[in-house]
Amino acid sequence: MPAPAVMAADAESRGDWSGAARHWERAAASAPEDRALLLHTVHALRRANSCGHAQDYLQRLQTKDAESVDILLESAKCHLLSGRYEAAEIGLTTAVSLAPKNWEAETILGLTYDLMERADTARLHHDRAATLVPANPMVLSNKAMSLALTGDITGALAVMRRAAADANAGQRIRMNLAFLEAVAGNGEIAAMMVRQENSTDAENAKLLQRIADAARNTRGS
Repeated sequence: MPAPAVMAADAESRGDWSGAARHWERAAASAPEDRALLLHTVHALRRANSCGHAQDYLQRLQTKDAESVDILLESAKCHLLSGRYEAAEIGLTTAVSLAPKNWEAETILGLTYDLMERADTARLHHDRAATLVPANPMVLSNKAMSLALTGDITGALAVMRRAAADANAGQRIRMNLAFLEAVAGNGEIAAMMVRQENSTDAENAKLLQRIADAARNTRGS
């Protein structure tokens, strides 16, 4: 039988984050001091929407290294998913101070301020992230969604189209573009993009259906 870590990686490649989390937990149980295995476990649990279950692993990691940027990032992402925006802000601000050139901390901090409805501060961090990695599709996507939240749909579409054109852009970025196309009234384009997508990830599948509904409502408008 393949090792749990191998099975976990295979599950991740198929978008089966619940299965991946189970395998990573098995791997971590056999090596409870292995920092990398604990981080993999937290990541998979978060992607499986099980941040509550991930807290024990995060606490173990933070006890060993409270100022690790990657641990701070994982913790902040769980705080965001749980609606604890202020806690996420604290962790991400610490991460940025420890690693000023960490683009991921900057872009997620921008997203956090978007969720807190602090548009000017959000823009500052999205711009910093874009300065660090100008062509990164995740950074461009987050900046585009931030622009959309301020009502600048034209600007948001321009940036999101750049993000989606990148060969490394994932499905979520293409879905974001389809959503913005629908919001902009380009229903036919959005519907065509949705038809081209397929997902075994339950959350992505739900989002695709919502975008398809939005596309139908704007088609021909």
